[in-house]
Amino acid sequence: MRSSQAQALPAAPDIENCLLGAAILNGNILADVVANLSEEAFTDPKHRLIYSVLRDFHLEGKEADAFLVHDRLKSKGAVGQSIPANFISNMLKVIPAPSMARGWRQELEKKQSARRLIKMAGDLSRAAYAGDDPAWILEEFSYRFGVEVEASTGSSRIAPLNITKAISTLPTHRPFIVAGYVPAG
Repeated sequence: MRSSQAQALPAAPDIENCLLGAAILNGNILADVVANLSEEAFTDPKHRLIYSVLRDFHLEGKEADAFLVHDRLKSKGAVGQSIPANFISNMLKVIPAPSMARGWRQELEKKQSARRLIKMAGDLSRAAYAGDDPAWILEEFSYRFGVEVEASTGSSRIAPLNITKAISTLPTHRPFIVAGYVPAG
């Protein structure tokens, strides 16, 4: 059933907040976050800015703490404009248990993967509704999203897709269903 209101994309701003706070407090958590997530994993623009500063510290081989992160954000002009002055200190007050950081990171990976799949499905649907050639749609899909797709066309329908490899950035490399087509198998 379709709703007249658009559904919100999968997001978890509270988890983003907890994970970034834990990363500020613990260099090992920061290393795990930088190794496994990109800015795209964070849906809140403030969190994206904080992640980018934390990533920069990590890549520079420097330890990050709340004061250094605040100062770096301030030097970028973010404090006071896009990030309130007390945002970092408030972030650190609501971390339930830094030991949960790995689970939080995995949850953000799932949300990010879900947003990518929704985008792919939307792109495929728009192209199909626009009347684009099905072979071109599949070729474009394969190129843009790093997925190998095989399909045979006969008359005006497409045979079930055989997706032989999932998107490399998805945390679980399992085949998936795209826009109602069922993988051959």
